[in-house]
Amino acid sequence: MNKLDELEGQSIFIIREAYYHYRNLALLWSIAVRDEFSSHFLAFHMELFGARHDNGADINDQTVLEAAAGVVGIDQRAIQSLVETGVPAKTLAAEHTSAVEEHGVFGVPTFIHEDEAVFVRFMDRHQPADVERVLDMLSWTNLNEFKRTSIKQ
Repeated sequence: MNKLDELEGQSIFIIREAYYHYRNLALLWSIAVRDEFSSHFLAFHMELFGARHDNGADINDQTVLEAAAGVVGIDQRAIQSLVETGVPAKTLAAEHTSAVEEHGVFGVPTFIHEDEAVFVRFMDRHQPADVERVLDMLSWTNLNEFKRTSIKQ
């Protein structure tokens, strides 16, 4: 066995350990809400989005997640119990793997339309017309990348 074989063997172990110990609570809670409390998902998502982007809160902080759930009327203990079952983590692993393998997804937001996947970065999230414009452009496959070299603020 050479050094490369040894490192490759260790990397599998490291990836497995990272999988079992990594806890993106916001994502796990969001999957639990999406799959078990779907009528509350949009409101919960908007609460977390506002907490993160408007208030600079750490959305992986248990108290931030509980507050968001309380605002939208979901029992925080029910979400926590679902997360503790491991089902949302398994769902995340399966959905992430599928998105990467089928569409080459590498970040959010990525819009997927038919067989096309497009990563987009908005400068102002308060412009719903921008989303509509991007959705209209998804079928335009001749443009691969359009990126400003600097941003005037």
